[in-house]
Amino acid sequence: MSFDLEVATVTRPDNDLLNSFRARNPSLLINGAFGAKGNVLVSMPVGGSVGPAFTIDGPLAARADDLADPLADAVPDAAWLLQISVPADTDPDARALALALARDAARRYAGAVYDPQADRVLGRAAKAGPEAKLRLRVVNLLWCFPADRRGELGGPLVRVLDEVYAKALPTRYGETEPLQNEFTPGDEDGFAVWWRAAARSGSPLVAWKATPPCFGGDAALTLPARDQAMAVTPLSLRFDGRAVESDASTRAAVVRLFVDVASRLGAIYGAGYVERNVVLGANGRLGYDAESESLPLGRLIWEGIPAIPTWLAWFGAPYRNALGDEVRRSASESKAEGLLVRVADEPVGADQARLHFPKLPKALVSLGPGRRAERIPSF
Repeated sequence: MSFDLEVATVTRPDNDLLNSFRARNPSLLINGAFGAKGNVLVSMPVGGSVGPAFTIDGPLAARADDLADPLADAVPDAAWLLQISVPADTDPDARALALALARDAARRYAGAVYDPQADRVLGRAAKAGPEAKLRLRVVNLLWCFPADRRGELGGPLVRVLDEVYAKALPTRYGETEPLQNEFTPGDEDGFAVWWRAAARSGSPLVAWKATPPCFGGDAALTLPARDQAMAVTPLSLRFDGRAVESDASTRAAVVRLFVDVASRLGAIYGAGYVERNVVLGANGRLGYDAESESLPLGRLIWEGIPAIPTWLAWFGAPYRNALGDEVRRSASESKAEGLLVRVADEPVGADQARLHFPKLPKALVSLGPGRRAERIPSF
């Protein structure tokens, strides 16, 4: 397992850092420089040859809400981030060298060094006792689309978000954290071009941040290694459950958004569901631990309708006429593009949704990973 460090700084690290580090350690080889791509490899002598010591990614534009809570507390005005990684099988001296460079960067550029392994900022006393965690209910909206259309979802998605609930529009977006692209309202075409490029490259995940009460969203644009004929693209948005539960207008907008994204972008399935005890960090980031609920939805291979009952469910055109009379009668909304099932006015967890969710035809239901439904309509 690699040993990683993060350095958040107020001013932008430059190549003076690398030059001075090389001058103090003349036996090291440094390939690369801080620039547009910003990937640097530091190598060291090992047993008569030269081997990798550590890598440096950055400097990456960052804000406090991109950082782990301890690092955000230490550098509230952070604007840049260096990510340093020492491979697991590297000479033990490599860690000491990486730490030395990280500390030098923090001194030079008004920053701090964070150790993710220990979840603490170096040079600061660890806080006594565990901090109380703020936990909340998160309302997730998930849609599954045929993967062969994955490259064309970005433009229509932001247009629907803008029309129905603009707080869910991206503020920043990208393929890796911290997210490097700023979204400009009205630049749907630019976002669509970036999305298509990410799909062509097989990006495992694209993500964006949004405006509260929407935390943001993501989509998996890669194709699975097998069963590509059954591949789907899962796309999701996350909302603060406190706002969705307490404010009727927010709740109505979230439901309308769920239906409009599903119907206008052509989802074969969608789910609006609650996850409980999700950790909300001081920097506004969501986290999951052993106490958090996490539902296994949104896989890359479509194996049938998930057996998990949800607050909202969308059954797209391939399923519309295959579900049976009970489901059609229970639909809150019916369109040519699909059916909406809503089991309660306010968001409810899977245990409560189970009490009111209509009975689905067994042949259409997947009981878990690898347990494909007996019948899957073509999509």
